[in-house]
Amino acid sequence: PVAFHGDDKGWIKEVECIRMKLVEPDDSGRRWPIPIKGSNFRTPIDVVVIAIGQSPNPLIPSTTPDIEVAKKGNIVT
Repeated sequence: PVAFHGDDKGWIKEVECIRMKLVEPDDSGRRWPIPIKGSNFRTPIDVVVIAIGQSPNPLIPSTTPDIEVAKKGNIVT
């Protein structure tokens, strides 16, 4: 995503994305995406979940005692 667009009441309505293409592999054999200029497009949405965490929040056990957590800090479901 490159942008989120809402209505005049502040509700989310669209996500704007840009198409990507993979470049030729580098010396290590890795390819990576680069944006295709002018390929932006919008898709209607009504909710956005932004999840960037890569490990459990270490504050959960001490700030939310009613939530059971495993040894490594994952929430037990």
